[in-house]
Amino acid sequence: MKQGEVKLKLGPDEIILRPTPHALRTVLNDFGGVRPLYGKLYNIEYEAVFGIIKAGAVNENGDPMSNDKALEENIYLAGISDLVEPCTEYLELLINGGRPPKKVEDVDTEKKE
Repeated sequence: MKQGEVKLKLGPDEIILRPTPHALRTVLNDFGGVRPLYGKLYNIEYEAVFGIIKAGAVNENGDPMSNDKALEENIYLAGISDLVEPCTEYLELLINGGRPPKKVEDVDTEKKE
């Protein structure tokens, strides 16, 4: 697994959410931007969880997951409430170019330099 990726256990499968420009564009277009998407995750909406995972899911070989029916079943088996946290982590990586968001103390240090 590369830095900036999020690993998920979905049913019998383990998948990786890989940040890419395409995944970012897909989720932002599908859900009307970052704030509405965070709201949908906060409300534990299935479509948001499914959309985020579908946009970024790759298998162990790095190939995109293309079987929506299997992905849907595995998301159901994992339980969407358990997937909100990793989906939120992945969204934060997406909107920061594949990097974790800066911590407040990191931003303060940059201003002083």
